[in-house]
Formats: sequence, C-alpha cells, structure tokens
Amino acid sequence: MILSILEHTPVWVWAVFCAVIALGLAQTRAREVSRARASLLPAVMMALSLSGALSTFTEVTLALGAWMAGFSLSLSFAGPAIAVRGASWSPATRHFQVPGSWVPVTLILGLFVIKYGAGVYLAIHPSLASNTSLTMFLSLTYGTLAGLFWARARSLLRLTRSNPAVQPA
Repeated sequence: MILSILEHTPVWVWAVFCAVIALGLAQTRAREVSRARASLLPAVMMALSLSGALSTFTEVTLALGAWMAGFSLSLSFAGPAIAVRGASWSPATRHFQVPGSWVPVTLILGLFVIKYGAGVYLAIHPSLASNTSLTMFLSLTYGTLAGLFWARARSLLRLTRSNPAVQPA
C-alpha cells in the first residue's frame, strides 16, 4: 500500500519536498537576513497551514476556529521556548545576524508531512473531510505549527524595537 501511495503522488509534490528540504537546510547555517526575509518564511508557512485547514475540510468555520486556537496558543505559550537564541540586529546594515538552527527545518518538515499525510488519508477516505474530530485535530495542528513559525519571527522582530536607533522600513 505504501508503494502505491508513493507511486500515485504527483511529481510536483516531490519537487516541493526537495524545495522544502533545501529551504530547511539553509536555516541550519548562520546567516544575515533582512526584516522582510525574516518575516517571509513564517508568512508562507502560515498561508500554507491555513490553506491546509480551509481547503481540506467541509466545516470551514470549525477548521478556522481550531486553526486560530492552535496559532494563538502556540504563539502565547511556546513563543519564549522557540524564540531564536543568539540573534542580533544591526541598525547599520538593517539586517539580523541569525545563528543556524534545526528548529525551522523540523517545523517545515512537520508541516509538509502532516499536509502530505492528511492528503493521502483523505484521498483514501474522502468522507472524513466532514469528520469533526479530524477537522479539529488537523486544523489545530496546522495552526500550532504556524504559531511556532511566527513566534520565531516575532522574537527576531522584537530585536529591532530594543534598539532606539532603528528606523521603520
């Protein structure tokens, strides 16, 4: 059955998987990033997780509510634990110095695996798209991952506010 699932996975999914791996591995190296770039990955991951919740399930209101709950809870409670450690902001270059971390690649792969697994599961059992428990669980999970991404970005963006010489972009 697993071989059949892999054979029937569209080629574009494997291309996305390779891109996700490359993007995640790039996050493991120390780098210099702008504020816009520091916000781009979390924004994309938020959009992907939200689209996963809203496009998959028939109970859109429930999916949105669960997504928002997961997002809010992870942003509130896990924010300090997942914050980027050792980063700094340079007002002169208007860039962050961000140390490498395996946290982003873990979150990126987590989102990909959950979206892929949900897609496979719902392709095999399409009637589950209206299952309330599955809608709540997956939407909550999508929202939680999005909140974790945004918590990391927020920890970086706060560095710009701690420096009074910073001008808004």
